[in-house]
Amino acid sequence: MRKKYLNLFLILAVVLVSTGTLVYFLADKRVAIEQFNIVDRIAGISPDYCDIIIPPNIAPLNFLVKEEGSYYCAKISSRNGEPIEVFSPSSKIEIPQKSWRKLLNNNKGEER
Repeated sequence: MRKKYLNLFLILAVVLVSTGTLVYFLADKRVAIEQFNIVDRIAGISPDYCDIIIPPNIAPLNFLVKEEGSYYCAKISSRNGEPIEVFSPSSKIEIPQKSWRKLLNNNKGEER
């Protein structure tokens, strides 16, 4: 019998101030970050949700990024559907409920 759980891979990119340009929306205002570093590894988060099985009816798994930075970007994705990108001026990442539900519904019954 197929489990009705979703194994959701959290792919995190921590945006740190250094070089480059990134544009994002914050409080309905377009903000340009002129300098940043993309870390090519999974960032430390609390709680650590990486490689876990998530039931399809759970609330968004918000978390804190345990990395130094001025602005943060988290990308949450799975096999089906559009990834969720969250931008935050603090290390607190709050996943929008509507996007979260859509991603979970698109991946019901998937093993990954």
